[in-house]
Amino acid sequence: MARDSSQDLSGRDYCSYFSPDGDDRSKLRPIRGLRYSAERSHHIYQHEDILEFMSMKSDKTRLDELLQMLSARYRRWTLYTLLNREVGTLDELVSLIRSLNETTTGENIDETRITIQLQQIHLPKLADAGFIEYDSRSGDILLTEKANGVREQIRAIEQWEDPAIRTQLSNADMFQSNG
Repeated sequence: MARDSSQDLSGRDYCSYFSPDGDDRSKLRPIRGLRYSAERSHHIYQHEDILEFMSMKSDKTRLDELLQMLSARYRRWTLYTLLNREVGTLDELVSLIRSLNETTTGENIDETRITIQLQQIHLPKLADAGFIEYDSRSGDILLTEKANGVREQIRAIEQWEDPAIRTQLSNADMFQSNG
């Protein structure tokens, strides 16, 4: 169905289509739940896989996503620490964050409170964004290739942290190898 280009469609729901075989319009499949954007075409035909299309992001979108992840100090501290070794556990992270909180605020925050915040807010957000893999049963946390791909940007932001935090992070034996 053709759309009248003079009609303002911004923000409206619509259905578009994609073809798993590129230009073969005889195999079009509907994509539901999209919103029309004046900046983007509302018809999609040349992507071999809808997941590939949906995962494509502009540099600006990737930057926004990274900054959103780094906007909370528990998520920042998690990523800074995982960049040192790439794996860790929830218990180790809770202990380090408790210590870092004492350094920054002078408060002795209960480890249970930190654990709940990490389990219910911060680790799931980092995992959903693809920066970590988190096993809630074992408490294991693993840095992903996506996070490694923005290592330099995360390290640059780390330089803006309080010097006491940077020192404590660099001296932390939380994720240091034993060999």
